[in-house]
Order: sequence, then structure tokens, then C-alpha cells
Amino acid sequence: MKTSSMKILVWSVLAGAVITTGYMVWAGRHNKHKIFRNLDGSGIYLTDQIRVTDFQQISKLHIATVVDMRPDGEALDETPSSVLAKAAQQLGIDFAYIPVPHGAIPSSQVDKLASELERGKRPILLYCRTGKRAIRTFCLAEASRYRGHTEPELSAIATKSGFSIDDLHDDIVRRISARRMK
Repeated sequence: MKTSSMKILVWSVLAGAVITTGYMVWAGRHNKHKIFRNLDGSGIYLTDQIRVTDFQQISKLHIATVVDMRPDGEALDETPSSVLAKAAQQLGIDFAYIPVPHGAIPSSQVDKLASELERGKRPILLYCRTGKRAIRTFCLAEASRYRGHTEPELSAIATKSGFSIDDLHDDIVRRISARRMK
């Protein structure tokens, strides 16, 4: 009885290893290209953390400006903004560093992004670790922009990108109301 239990355990471990290895090979083959989400058709794109190797694909998309919204040093595997800025520069792509911390998004960073979106060459690519802070900061900046998107439009853009901005509703409505007074 002990022998058959041991055989089952060994076969189970081997089967698990084969399945895991197979999945990793499959995922590696199917994730060669980063996903770039077109936010609203105006030449603004969103993605998760980029690496130097992503710049080949970024340049093929004719991205003119990359905006790094992830603070340096968040993770050991994160490529520093200075390295990414150099890679962008070598391809003639503008690079802006507007770090947004976890939690509440500082108004200063919303204003900096709004300024970059206004003056930056398009198409513009926004990124952070997962894209969440980038989309949330974009929505706040867009809510502040004269003739920017409405709250339902911003919610739809965020949802289409895989994120929720429900907790930003009051701030977005306040910003939209304030832009009408300008």
C-alpha cells in the first residue's frame, strides 16, 4: 500500500511539473508583444511596466512620447526611468517622468500629466506597474481639461482598460464642474 501511494505522489508531482512547464512555454510564446490600449482615439495609449526591449514595439507604433508614472525603486525588477529615458532618446522618442505614488493621487502630478498631454507630441504612451495609476491620473487630468471627457465617458474608458475609477467619482465631478467655470 505504501508503494502505490508513493507512486501516485511521484506521478502527481511529475504531472504538475510537466503542466507548469508547458504553461510557461505557452505563455512565453503568446506574450511576446505588450498590450497597448488606445484610451480614447486621441492618440493616448496605456500599458503596464515597460522594459528597454519594449522600445522596438513602441517605435513600430510610432509613439512620440512615453510618460513614466511609476516611481523609481518600487521593485527590484523595475527598470529605472533614467535607463528607459535613454532608450527612448536613442529612438527619438520624448520621455517624461511623472511618478505617482500608491494611494491618493497628488494634484501636482495630475497637473503635470495634464500639461504633458497638452504639449507632448502624440501618440503618447502612459505606463506604471499595472496601468492602474496611469489610467486614474489620466482620468483626473482629463476631467480637469476644458472640453474634456464627461464622467460617464471617463468611467467607460477606465472600464474598457480593465480598471475602475468609481472611487474617483466625486473628484472627477468636482473637476468637471470647475472646468466649466473657466
